[in-house]
Amino acid sequence: MALMQPVYSAQVAGLEGGVQAPSGGLSFLNALLTLLVYVVLWAAVIRAVLLPERGGPGYLRLGMDELRLLACA
Repeated sequence: MALMQPVYSAQVAGLEGGVQAPSGGLSFLNALLTLLVYVVLWAAVIRAVLLPERGGPGYLRLGMDELRLLACA
């Protein structure tokens, strides 16, 4: 949310002035990063419920499970 604040401010300023602000690569990069974070958290929740014996720091990992979920998303 903090990363998107400048993008939203530019869009609001453009709408108030009657001009639509261009959306650039920053919003795409932020969306991609947000998707990656959600996929990792989603995999951690699934891992915690289905495989509680595979503990660790918050069940967070980067592996094939996360890659498969990213492909599904």
